[in-house]
Amino acid sequence: MFRLIEKNLEQWFLKKPRMPVLITGARQVGKTYTVFKFGKEKFKDIIYINFEENRRFKTFFEHSLNPNELIPLFEAEFKRVINEDVLIFFDEIQACPSALTSLKYFNEFRNDISIIASGSLLGVALNNKEISFPVGKVITYEMYPMNFKEFLIAIGREKAVEEIEKSYHENKKMNPIIHEMLMKDYQNYLVVGGLPKSVSTFIETSSYLESQKIIGNVYKDYLNDMNKYTTNLERLKILKIYQSIIGQLKKENKNFKYSFVEEKRNKQYFGSSILWLTSANIVYESRKINNINLPLSFHADDYIFRLYLSDLGLFSHLSGTSLTNILNPNYRDDLLGIFTENYVACEFSSRGIPLFYWVGKRISEIEFIVELDEAAIPIEVKSGKNVYSRSIEQFLRENPKTKLVYKIANKNFGFENNIKTIPLYAVFCLADEILENKYKGIK
Repeated sequence: MFRLIEKNLEQWFLKKPRMPVLITGARQVGKTYTVFKFGKEKFKDIIYINFEENRRFKTFFEHSLNPNELIPLFEAEFKRVINEDVLIFFDEIQACPSALTSLKYFNEFRNDISIIASGSLLGVALNNKEISFPVGKVITYEMYPMNFKEFLIAIGREKAVEEIEKSYHENKKMNPIIHEMLMKDYQNYLVVGGLPKSVSTFIETSSYLESQKIIGNVYKDYLNDMNKYTTNLERLKILKIYQSIIGQLKKENKNFKYSFVEEKRNKQYFGSSILWLTSANIVYESRKINNINLPLSFHADDYIFRLYLSDLGLFSHLSGTSLTNILNPNYRDDLLGIFTENYVACEFSSRGIPLFYWVGKRISEIEFIVELDEAAIPIEVKSGKNVYSRSIEQFLRENPKTKLVYKIANKNFGFENNIKTIPLYAVFCLADEILENKYKGIK
């Protein structure tokens, strides 16, 4: 299946000498599959070293981190000559801190050799003082569950992606039949999510239940990681937070409350647990902004925030909501709105776009605020077709200089009174625009 990170790897491949690449991300987001797919296309051979599957590989790094001493060991182990036509792939590198440090020396002494490393809980592992990160010596890419654009490509909707992008840029409505088809795809995505194994299982079987079985197994993997990389007390704290997130978002005030997890608890007690979840990319954090001056990060509150799950399939699995209801286009409840909000959070996070939200007077709020064209742009999210919003009116009263508003809803494209309406299936276009604008004029 095609992943957007392949474009980054393609650019890396074309440039010599090549710095080592480090791909990080949560478990089961497709790191290993993507590196193998890319390696088979671009190299004659792959030397695969998985530090979790075969712990003996760790002993290779006990005496020296010099690649001129390591490469002969690899050649003897795999009985193959390693040259510029061979890719070395270090998988689950967080299990061998010395291998991570060695990337610095591969860059300095053997940049004729191509090397890619990946780690599932590297953000957590880096909190370990024993790990020396090769700052400035590697190219780091973050991988996430498949976003909706990748999902559409996986199910054979490449042409539809082109039509969506055209309608987005031209502010023209999609053909109503195609619009309804894509809304159905969106509803499927709410259940299947973006974990590649779940997506491939759905494509092969057309079964939501089989897909959900895969998601359930991934959830168990996350629980095992909590056991593996934390103390018993910390594991219980992390689990309580993770399992509270949907309930937190269902509250009228969706801000994260420590006391909602456990009475009389605070940041001092739960702060490290939240850091574990965000560092592992299992959870995304959105911060409240106190005003809309740029840069938004300078005006974000360090104490008021919301948490979102990193995958829609996991959201549906943990929500307890009937799959029949999720897939019913006419079904409406409060949780469906949270589904939609979590979906947008995932779309933005998968592109590295930071999450911010705004809360105004009279119980008004805007789910997302982004930087676009040197301005703070409000983005309101609606799960249904009724897009009337008192919150937008309040935002404009409090921020009268705002020139553009985005609404994400179960409606076709539209543009009226400086309000741009985007169908739920087209959020990736907005993410593309935000990123293109951020790097506009930079070579």
